[in-house]
Amino acid sequence: MTNRIPLSAALVAAALVLGAAPAGAAELKLLVSPEIEAAVEPLVAAFERETRHTVDLDTGGKAGMRRAGDRGGTADVIVAPAGRIDQMIKRGNALAAGRHDVGRVGLGVFVRDGARVPAIGTSDELQKSLVAAAGVVYGDPASESGRQVEKLIRSLGLDAELQMKTSRPAGRDQVAGFMLRSRGDDIGIAPVTEILANVRRGLKFVGPVPADLQDYTPFAAAALRNAATPDAARAFLDYLAAPAAKAKLAAAGIVE
Repeated sequence: MTNRIPLSAALVAAALVLGAAPAGAAELKLLVSPEIEAAVEPLVAAFERETRHTVDLDTGGKAGMRRAGDRGGTADVIVAPAGRIDQMIKRGNALAAGRHDVGRVGLGVFVRDGARVPAIGTSDELQKSLVAAAGVVYGDPASESGRQVEKLIRSLGLDAELQMKTSRPAGRDQVAGFMLRSRGDDIGIAPVTEILANVRRGLKFVGPVPADLQDYTPFAAAALRNAATPDAARAFLDYLAAPAAKAKLAAAGIVE
């Protein structure tokens, strides 16, 4: 006697087979600092295309980064400032094996498309351009980049002179948005990665801050303790260390 499978059941079974993830594929939970999200996103897309893994990318914000630092297992891989990664390794929440230096992000100068392009090649030129600008815009001093810019302004001796025309919007997206809404020859200072992520929206990257004023933030990547997908985590860390990935990161503003 031949057993017949109802057509509806056969179709459901076929759909399950076709919709199943390939053998060996995993979903990788990736936690990334907001400052470099736009730089890492293209790498994530390429990693997904070239492997059978999928990536759930989350910036997590300060709260998410703090949770990851306090306990392992909240993600599989974290990409964050190197100091934070090293603290997590010291606490046992991240693994030293496979830790990878992703690169450094420096400060850059930008203006709105159509605005006057300031001279910033030397510290003297940047100082004069900031004094002549209609306004100066950078991140909230509570942020790392905001603190870095305030340090730069102090080193130029411009604290008092720029005070009345300085705007410090809270949130990295707010800095770009403020500049896009401006009408004068305002000058913005922000991490290069954030500037390059917004050039298509109508911002112009003038260039990096002069070397003698530059303040880099180093970033690193590591697998978290108790990662649910350790093999995929190692694969992603290896992918980040490859020359092709370094070239993509450099184009997005993350330098060695």
